[in-house]
Amino acid sequence: VMEVSSQAVYMNRVYGIEFETAVFTNLYVDHIGGAEHPTFEHYRDCKKKLFTDFSAKNIIYNMDDPYADFMISETKAELISCSSSGNKNAHVSAHNVRNERLESSLSVGFDLSIDEKIIKASVPMPGQFSVSNSLLAAAVCLTAGLDINCIIEKLSTVSAEGRFETMSAGGALFIIDYAHNGASLEAAIKAIRAYSPSRLICLFGSVGGRTYGRRRELGEVAAALSDLCILTADNPDFESPESVINDIAECFKKDGSCPFVRIPDRREAIRFAVANAKEGDIVLLAGKGHENYQLICGKKIPFSEKTIIEEALLELAEV
Repeated sequence: VMEVSSQAVYMNRVYGIEFETAVFTNLYVDHIGGAEHPTFEHYRDCKKKLFTDFSAKNIIYNMDDPYADFMISETKAELISCSSSGNKNAHVSAHNVRNERLESSLSVGFDLSIDEKIIKASVPMPGQFSVSNSLLAAAVCLTAGLDINCIIEKLSTVSAEGRFETMSAGGALFIIDYAHNGASLEAAIKAIRAYSPSRLICLFGSVGGRTYGRRRELGEVAAALSDLCILTADNPDFESPESVINDIAECFKKDGSCPFVRIPDRREAIRFAVANAKEGDIVLLAGKGHENYQLICGKKIPFSEKTIIEEALLELAEV
């Protein structure tokens, strides 16, 4: 089981591998320019090759995505469609999606429909995209011969490091997520909003030395949808965090409709978030997700957001 990026196809990193099953989740304008793809069309076409050039027997796809038909148009594999919006033409679909805020997580429940059966299911991650990902994962497991009841049971406790990974303390929730572009950050914040937090605090930065266009995306989304933003470093590499923060800060209105603070040191930014979070708040730490390092001046420096949160909570408890 592996994630295959467009870059992996472009650079022939998966050349020669024959896949049993390939999955299409979604497509968004990203990874364009510099050392990545020259155009969106190039990016899109590299993605499509996974479904045509690697002998996959099964293609499982999110039919709700506008590029789904393009992605599957030339494949000869068995097609299995999924829809989190309840499309009746899908092989696997979700209906009656409902948010469930638990003490230490944000969960989403839904009715899973497959082979004319309807089964109640839930996943301890929020958002419509979590429902969509759950359907795709369930479909993969079904093609591998797993029992649907076993799949439903495992979905209810599934977790992915750095993907809406949740910690709770003092009535506040801290969410570590890999959202690192405008679309993923918007989806993450809107998913959190559905649980009516007292305040939604967003801590984020952007990669140094590249992703210049992405900074405006992130800034505009965060400024429009958050109650407080903490602008900080991501993987600054050879660019100063202050330079990246300045680019993002240009997206915030001077009327202070969304207040923000600048804390270039991400460790100190996290400590600030922990110290200032109140009961009912949800704090989103976006951009790093599963990464256990920071890239600074060409070197990977050990860095764990989960550990930093735990240490800050312990320090507060001792005060």
